[in-house]
Amino acid sequence: MDIAHHGDTVAKRFVFLLLVVSFSAILLMVGCEEKEKPSGGSEGGETQSEGSEEEQQQEQEQQTLYSGFMEPASGQWAEYVYRVAGKTMNQKMECVGEEMVEGKLCFGFETTIDVNGMKSILQMWIDKSSQSSVKYVIKMNNQVYCMDPLSVNQNPPDVETPDAYKPENMNYTIGEYTVPGNGQTIKVAIFHGAGESETWVSSEVPFGLVKIIDKDGNELMHLENFGLTGAKRDISAEERDNCTTLPFPK
Repeated sequence: MDIAHHGDTVAKRFVFLLLVVSFSAILLMVGCEEKEKPSGGSEGGETQSEGSEEEQQQEQEQQTLYSGFMEPASGQWAEYVYRVAGKTMNQKMECVGEEMVEGKLCFGFETTIDVNGMKSILQMWIDKSSQSSVKYVIKMNNQVYCMDPLSVNQNPPDVETPDAYKPENMNYTIGEYTVPGNGQTIKVAIFHGAGESETWVSSEVPFGLVKIIDKDGNELMHLENFGLTGAKRDISAEERDNCTTLPFPK
């Protein structure tokens, strides 16, 4: 058997599975971002004076507990558990720091994805100034393959707080979440969407995301564990720069 050819075939099949699962997860996440109008509005009811002292106090209290997403820094990591179409996917996201890649100062992230025992490591390099994708590579079976960022349905973590989750929106409630992996209780901002959908985010954890619940009340993902230090890089600069082109079957 041609081992090299067999390895490429397995890699192609896994990349396809990875893209399908990741794309499904992203579609579900996007669906949860559809927002309902905040309660207390002026439609069909008694209006409240704008900028009242009570409203300002409430806004200050909420923004004290939630100030937006934490700024990415080298060493941060977070582990998630996704449930998509009856499948469980474990993901670990790590910030591996700054580096010059193809002549640009970039922020690097690695995400390790495990789907039914099939594991891959996707490394993403993002231009620090423009936040555009510069280079993606994926490691499977100890081989590093070049990836076209446009072909990968996996986005890097947000470097800044997304507009939908800015604290000044005020269309959220404050709650608590106990992280299963370390027992730590954190404050979360719960953004409510269509039906029973909710997106939980926090200023206390890397990358912001804590939990997603769909419109039927089913949990799609949750934060399993996190740390502010200790991220370990699995794909070296040499491996990245000498990645193998992965031809997809036509």
